[in-house]
Amino acid sequence: HHQSGDQALFQYLKNITLKGSGIIMGLIALLAIFSEPVIELLYGAEYTDYAYVLKGFALLNVFVFIGMPLRFTIRTLEQTQGIFFAYLLSTLFSLFFAYPFIQWWGLYGVIGGLIITQLITQAYYLITIQKYNKTQSLKTA
Repeated sequence: HHQSGDQALFQYLKNITLKGSGIIMGLIALLAIFSEPVIELLYGAEYTDYAYVLKGFALLNVFVFIGMPLRFTIRTLEQTQGIFFAYLLSTLFSLFFAYPFIQWWGLYGVIGGLIITQLITQAYYLITIQKYNKTQSLKTA
């Protein structure tokens, strides 16, 4: 970034994300497909009814993976206040909706709530990066 600028950073992170996505998606797909045998192997046959939890966490990790390059970008651009506000928003969401989600949907609500917090943080990360890009384009204009 220091040598080649913002565009080089964005291209590098895009390439890394695309390359990593193939590996991560393959591993997560395997985990989701074979969730019942994995649960049975680790915890016993009596817990295979909870294979959906493992599938849900596999899906959650897709979103966690996508968020990593966005955080790297924000840190590299020294716009870390965006990370703070993203965490603040996701924490507020959790405070207000954790109990109702669990009451209404049980474990599905837990997994859904975790995925929504990831989406909230990533949306704010994208807003932070877009604001940075606008500021930079105004400086060069």
